[in-house]
Amino acid sequence: MKPVLPIAIMTFVSLAGCTYHEVEHEIGHKGRARVNPWLAAERFAEKLDYEARSLPTWEEPGFGDSVWIVPAFILSNESFTGQ
Repeated sequence: MKPVLPIAIMTFVSLAGCTYHEVEHEIGHKGRARVNPWLAAERFAEKLDYEARSLPTWEEPGFGDSVWIVPAFILSNESFTGQ
């Protein structure tokens, strides 16, 4: 094997240097989206001219309610599963 390839690799590594810089990226949502995980779904439904509500407590579904999306953590609460 010719020594050209290892020399070329060592030259490239030495010329490339070993410097770095730190970059900080914010992870997560901001504003209302941080508080309301269903905000995107509500805005999507409103753009399609549907009424969308996010309720902090349980409310019995009305006759005209089409879809209810219930987070799984609520189902572990006995008072909600009974209703």
